[in-house]
Amino acid sequence: MAASASTDPVRRFLDAVSTKASGDLGRALPTGTTVVASADREGSTSAVAYPLADRTIIWCAPALAPQLESLDRPDVLTADQFLAVAAGLGGTFVGMGRCRVLNTEPKTTSPSGYDLIALDRDNEADRRLLAAFVAACPKVDLEEAELDMDELDSAIVVAIAPDGSIASYASGRDWWMDADFDDVAVITHPDHRGRRLGAVVVAEFAKQRMSAGRLMFYNCDVANLGSNRVAETVGFELVANCRRRAIRMISRAWSWRTSARGQTISRGSSTGSSQHSIRSRRRAPPAGRRR
Repeated sequence: MAASASTDPVRRFLDAVSTKASGDLGRALPTGTTVVASADREGSTSAVAYPLADRTIIWCAPALAPQLESLDRPDVLTADQFLAVAAGLGGTFVGMGRCRVLNTEPKTTSPSGYDLIALDRDNEADRRLLAAFVAACPKVDLEEAELDMDELDSAIVVAIAPDGSIASYASGRDWWMDADFDDVAVITHPDHRGRRLGAVVVAEFAKQRMSAGRLMFYNCDVANLGSNRVAETVGFELVANCRRRAIRMISRAWSWRTSARGQTISRGSSTGSSQHSIRSRRRAPPAGRRR
C-alpha cells in the first residue's frame, strides 16, 4: 500500500519512512530523535539511523531498545552524533547507505552494438537467457543484486550483446515501504564491464516503468563507487538527510555472530558490495534481507 497520495518521489520517500516508523512505534512519530523497536528486526544486532529533516529515526530489534534509551531525545541527532553515542554504548560502525529517488526523466544513452529489451520471467526463451547470464556472473554480484532464478523480479530490462547474450541487467520489485516504488537492481556481465552499460539499462528500465506510472528507488552503499556512478549518471537524487548509518551492537541476548551476511541495513542497501551490482531489497525493513 502506498504511504501517501503524493506523486513527488522525495515526499513519498520521507512519508513512507515516517509512516513505517509510526506504525512500529504505535503512535505518531515525534520530532527529535526516536528509537523505534521493530518486530521486523527481531534477531538483528544492528541499529540503523535515518536522519530526516526534523527528526532522526533509529530502528532496532526490540531486545536492543533498552540499550539505546539514551538516544531517545528531543533534539535531532545527526549521523555523526549517532555514531559517537553508539560507540560509547559498545557499538561498531558497519556502513552507510545512500537512498535515492528519481525525480526527473532518466538520462538515457544509446549503447553502441547493444539492444535494449524487456524480458518476461515466465517466457522459457527469456529464462534460458537469464540462466546463462546468472551462470556467468560472480556469486557475490548475484547476491548483492538479489538475482535468483527461483525468484525473478516481475519487471526486467536487459542489454543484449551482438552474440545474443545478456550483457547487463536491471530489474525492480515493490519497495517494502511503499509499493508504488520500484526498488531497482542492476548487474553487468564480467565481459561487458567498463562500458557504462549499468547506467544504460537502469535508465531504460526507469523510462519504461515511469511511463507506466511507477516511482523509482535506488539504494547502495556509500563505498560502492560503481553503483553510485550509475545512480548519478541516470539522474537519481540523493534524498535529503537520508543517508543511513548503521552500527552493530552487542546485545545482552546475542553474541557478535549475527547472520552470515551480517547486513547493517534493511531493505535497500548493500554493505561492502561489488561495484558491478546493487539492490536494496524490499522484503524486510531496516535489517531484512539486505538492509
